[in-house]
Amino acid sequence: MFVDKIDVTKLEIDLPISELEVQQKVESMRTNGLIQPITVWLGSEANGWTMRVIDGFHRLEAARRMGWTEIPCVQVDCTEEAFWDARIQSAKQ
Repeated sequence: MFVDKIDVTKLEIDLPISELEVQQKVESMRTNGLIQPITVWLGSEANGWTMRVIDGFHRLEAARRMGWTEIPCVQVDCTEEAFWDARIQSAKQ
């Protein structure tokens, strides 16, 4: 696991996001910067490697709206089952 920067266009937001929460993230990130990197899964699929967001959908969308081209992320290399477990835990928060 390590922190890196990733192109914001390479990640898909595949869960519903709250407009209010995105706006709050935009305001916070303008004032304080990004305090916590997003977390992405580095997994393999039939057509090659993929990166999918585990935690940080609202931060990612806020970064896009602010015109960021990259966002700091923690890349996690784990099984697909562990990815889904982590994503469910993140969603519960």
